[in-house]
Amino acid sequence: MIKVENWQELVKLLEGISPQLRKRLSMDGLIAGANLINNTAKQNLEAGKKGKSKSGYNYYQTIFRYEQMKGQDPELLKLKTGVWSRANGYKLRWLEWGTDDRYTRLRYNPLKKKKIDEQFRGRIEGNNYFFNAVRDSQSDVFRVVSKAVLDGLRKASYSK
Repeated sequence: MIKVENWQELVKLLEGISPQLRKRLSMDGLIAGANLINNTAKQNLEAGKKGKSKSGYNYYQTIFRYEQMKGQDPELLKLKTGVWSRANGYKLRWLEWGTDDRYTRLRYNPLKKKKIDEQFRGRIEGNNYFFNAVRDSQSDVFRVVSKAVLDGLRKASYSK
């Protein structure tokens, strides 16, 4: 989650601007920061892939999204970013955090009249592609957010 910590100072800085434009400029900055994190996460995921996956991860380029979070204070700006697909997102979460040891369940084979034991199916080791992207790009994100807000201010002032 990207959160503007000193939002009161940002509001004071942008005081002469209409509230709608102020919020739009701030959100543009946050979106630029979220895109930087998502692009770094995509690169980390690509670098961490070992071999060709049978289930395929060709969809991962479009699965990283951001979402504006609603707060109680209308001036408080928050943006949540990460993997938001319900259909395929769990696969990328497995790659991020890893899994416990996985087993097939104990079952009964009626043809052979005996129980089939649990079989070990392996585990996925987490590579923290997204967590590392957030940590590594933190200083760049603040620079990109500041630059996007200033560029938006320049565009807004020249358009009038």
